[in-house]
Amino acid sequence: MVEQVSSFLHWHLKIFKALGFCFENIGSDNVNRKRWSFLWPCFLMIAFNVVVLMSLCNSEVVFFANDSFGFFNDVLKVVAADIAVTISYMESILKRSSCHKFWSIYCKLQEQKWEWTNWQEELRENCRFAIMFYTFIICEALVLLILAIAYPFQLFWSIYFPFIIVIHLRNMQVIFHVELIRLELLKLRDDLIRMADYSKFLAQGKGFRGLENFFHFKIVEKQRNYQMIYEMYEHFQNTFGFSICAVLLMIYVRILVDSYFGYYNVYHGSITFEIFVVTPAFMQIPMFLISSKCCMDVVKSITLNLHGIISQFNDQNIIISTQLQNFSLQILHQEIIINGIGISRMDGYMLTRVIGSITTYMIFFIQFMPKFSNV
Repeated sequence: MVEQVSSFLHWHLKIFKALGFCFENIGSDNVNRKRWSFLWPCFLMIAFNVVVLMSLCNSEVVFFANDSFGFFNDVLKVVAADIAVTISYMESILKRSSCHKFWSIYCKLQEQKWEWTNWQEELRENCRFAIMFYTFIICEALVLLILAIAYPFQLFWSIYFPFIIVIHLRNMQVIFHVELIRLELLKLRDDLIRMADYSKFLAQGKGFRGLENFFHFKIVEKQRNYQMIYEMYEHFQNTFGFSICAVLLMIYVRILVDSYFGYYNVYHGSITFEIFVVTPAFMQIPMFLISSKCCMDVVKSITLNLHGIISQFNDQNIIISTQLQNFSLQILHQEIIINGIGISRMDGYMLTRVIGSITTYMIFFIQFMPKFSNV
């Protein structure tokens, strides 16, 4: 089963596994590796919580001490980050079986069309994720450089920055799996487009003997493929549902707090680097929500192409027409909607709501800036 996963995917799985966000190796029966894949995230989760506990116990040394407002902001960011990290690791530990099932189904789908490909073809197929991931890596490296120059010995950033990296990489792991679902849906859509072209000949009475049986077989096969993709989606929701909500909420809190605190420092004439440091966080929410929207939009195009096949028959072939209607009902009842734990649909509308709420809070706080300056 392991050979069905490309080297591009293997490389990024190793990155996520190094941070404890992965399951035991695909196709591996090694007991020690399975035990290590369980103990490593447990150790990291405990380590992060111990760091936060020690920081809270020594708050006057770690957090901003010039005024109570800055102190509150630092505590809020660290606590929100710790909650997100804890939820992410807990979910990674408890949902390992769901994640393994996701990849098992993915490998079965690849068995139907597996061909050896070179790294250029792999990169071309996964170019969207590669662009997002390595743009994120470059931005975080620049942020680390800014922190090293601006705050070379500040304890707070030494503690807080690892939380940021882990949370952002958890978000990238979610995007990674969303992209895999999207690519499988795109392959199914392309197959249906070709079938729509073939259906024109069949509906016009052209073609060869046995074409109807072959066409019926291909429709059933595509139904099975969609069923497997839907099961991948269900395992994805089960694996990352709570992490999606926790990570997005933490990033949202950090953007709001750092943006306002940066403006707060500018208002008091202080030099601040917070606005530059928070730049990668500005990218995280749009990247996930746009990836989620693109994935869900492919299902709409699949339905459109399926109805294009149905319109070619108009009940001239009852067996094929019934099978197509069955497929259409299957898509209707097995909707692929990425919504975390069911709180909200993760799409462009949510992105506009996030931007609107951040803007509203910023306007509100700026209006009360003179009062907060006396805190």
